[in-house]
Amino acid sequence: MRFKTVWIRHRSHRSSLPFFSLSVGKPFNWNDSHIIIGTLDGQLRFIPIFATEEENEHTICCQESAISCILLHPVINLQKIDLIAGDLTGNLFVIMNGQIVARHLFNHPITAISIDRNIHTPTVLFVGDLGGYLTGIKPLLSQNKEYVVKPLPLCTSKNFSIEEPSPGQPSQSDNSQTYSGEHVPSYFDTADRDLSISTIHSVILPDVSGTPSHFQIVTNHSAWLYLYNLNVCVARIACPDIILAVCCGSFTTEGKVGSPQIAVSCKDSNIYIMENYQISKLTSVDFSVTQLAAIKDAEHPSLERDLLLCAGHFNSIYVYRGSQLVAEKETGDWVHCLQVCRLEQGKRQTPQEYVIAGQLDNTIQIFELESDEA
Repeated sequence: MRFKTVWIRHRSHRSSLPFFSLSVGKPFNWNDSHIIIGTLDGQLRFIPIFATEEENEHTICCQESAISCILLHPVINLQKIDLIAGDLTGNLFVIMNGQIVARHLFNHPITAISIDRNIHTPTVLFVGDLGGYLTGIKPLLSQNKEYVVKPLPLCTSKNFSIEEPSPGQPSQSDNSQTYSGEHVPSYFDTADRDLSISTIHSVILPDVSGTPSHFQIVTNHSAWLYLYNLNVCVARIACPDIILAVCCGSFTTEGKVGSPQIAVSCKDSNIYIMENYQISKLTSVDFSVTQLAAIKDAEHPSLERDLLLCAGHFNSIYVYRGSQLVAEKETGDWVHCLQVCRLEQGKRQTPQEYVIAGQLDNTIQIFELESDEA
């Protein structure tokens, strides 16, 4: 496997404020795909993919605080792609058709946003913040204005908070699991808490009976993976060290083909796989991996396996097939935003997967993974 650079954008001095967040897609059902970045001064910049001139960019000004999270997903109308953004002041913005239609202020800076993708229930936004709170919000249509939403807390008028594990680092064998359906307390004193929510991922995993169910995988700068079903913590899985990044895919040859697995990078520079609520080591990396992403293995499509992309505190992107390093791409700086997205390019009618990398030097690149025989 090798990387092929298909697009690169070096941020000019005119727009060189650092960006902390990145997302890719067709917001507001625009015809063309865009890279959306959230900047230090509270702007959302929409960059047309494969465009060559910055004059084609579109900007939405939110506040004067850094945009920390961006999520593209339908909020009210399932046929329209909306944008949800959070900033370091604690503002949550819902943007429809290019306009801010709702704002909800939290008590702490927002650090993570996800959405419940269960089509059988109303949309629920999950918001994690620097105070360690995980909050569920149901956006609802106003009765007198179309496309105006009113964020309401999930279930009750209070937040629900991550439950603290017992003191001390858990060992790899300490896979303490909770399936009792215990409700997380509605309120938790955060006076002495420093475990802010770092990631929230919406996934479909088999529950204890083997039935595919919707979960939110939550991490909070500790060695624990928390699995939530709405406001119920249904499992708490111990990892060998503090968790840095998480992604979902099918990475190993063990187990059922195509079965969902969770890749977890830890502070000990190892990558682990969670499958069937058990943790096993996949491979070791020489550096801290803070970004993980899954991409289809186009070289072996019949295997129904994903390649694992790793980036972090090193000037490269690594690609693993199982535990084997199969490709490496050197970058000009650390990659702090990493995504995989299906895009159309040129005369290609069928979208294919590309790797989008945002670097600390404000460079954004798009790569294609191709076979060595291509």
